[in-house]
Amino acid sequence: MLFTLEALNAKHGDSLLLHFGSNADPGLVVIDGGPAGVYKDILHPRLDALKTHRGLDADTPLPIRLLMVSHIDDDHVKGVLELVDQLRDAPGAKPYDITTLWFNSFDGILGHLQGEIAAEYAPAIHAASIGDAMPVDFSDDPEQAHHAGMILANVPQGNMLRGAATTLGLMLNEGFSGLVKLPQAGAKTIDFSVEGDGSLTFTVLGPRVERLQNLGNEWDTFKSKKTSGEAKAADFIDNSVFNLSSIIVLVEAGGKTMLLTGDARGDDIMTGLAAAGKMPTGTFHCDILKMPHHGSWRDMSEAFLTKVTADHYVISANGKYSNPDFETMQALSKVCGNRVMTVHITNPLEVFAHSNEFDIAALTQLLEADKALGKPYKVVFRDSAQSSIVIDLGDETLQD
Repeated sequence: MLFTLEALNAKHGDSLLLHFGSNADPGLVVIDGGPAGVYKDILHPRLDALKTHRGLDADTPLPIRLLMVSHIDDDHVKGVLELVDQLRDAPGAKPYDITTLWFNSFDGILGHLQGEIAAEYAPAIHAASIGDAMPVDFSDDPEQAHHAGMILANVPQGNMLRGAATTLGLMLNEGFSGLVKLPQAGAKTIDFSVEGDGSLTFTVLGPRVERLQNLGNEWDTFKSKKTSGEAKAADFIDNSVFNLSSIIVLVEAGGKTMLLTGDARGDDIMTGLAAAGKMPTGTFHCDILKMPHHGSWRDMSEAFLTKVTADHYVISANGKYSNPDFETMQALSKVCGNRVMTVHITNPLEVFAHSNEFDIAALTQLLEADKALGKPYKVVFRDSAQSSIVIDLGDETLQD
């Protein structure tokens, strides 16, 4: 059995390849595509290398069982948009054959018509996209206005992705009626195995129906207040929408598990696990945990890392925005106890050493102190000669 997570060099974003099935009959899932430059430099060459390795000729596309966008932040969706644009514009035979696209658009999450929000806040979106000042009626707080504006700037990307997917005739959100989400009761599990034998399943843990409903209600309340001059767009967008709509999935094959979290908050992840019946004792252990939001401390806590544990932690980050936060690395050090575990970071150590936003000295001091104490965990940075970190969970290793 092949069950491998490949975390690509996605700069400060996410781009994951999930290999399953067997080396003789492999399946592929693509999750997120990283920010600008990642598709061209990393993801596209990697997909083409897989196609070549499998002996597929120019007229035979590489099968992609699922293409998933965890949410529409630029550092997740940009590369996916470039991928589907290439497919749409390619003359003749397409290089990839995508069975289904999982994707929740911003407008869809809030239950509004496609493009409505993008149209209403076009001036703010334009200002954010060119780095200009936000309109004066957008927010009283410049920092919050910038943050919310950057979120809004991704809305057109989501609409373009949906349009390109429609043009290509891609099946949207297979297994769901509308949005990809966790139902109000029970769990939602989809079989993505090569032969339909149940060897690969995706259990959706988020976003929760209640979360999406609340966002929709908050949007309607906000619009009412906006009309009366009591609210501004940045307040709603920054505080209520950012990262709360991430698709969270638990992937299982052959008794092994991967918890893939997008940029979700730790409390939402635990709520999803509990709702799906995965935390009957109040804790959950998996083989791989893709750390939420690039290791940002604002989306997790020591309680989360104590209750949700893993043998392998994957952090996709390069020091931008200080990720992974030092507090996150401290918490991982504290909760490891005597467990043997590995923290995989998708960029080389020297990348962090040259980042003005990352305190490499503090991290180095922490790791040296833990080594002196004999703590059994390891932190492994991506080898600069490689374009990804590969973690094999099955009894077959990835052959490429």
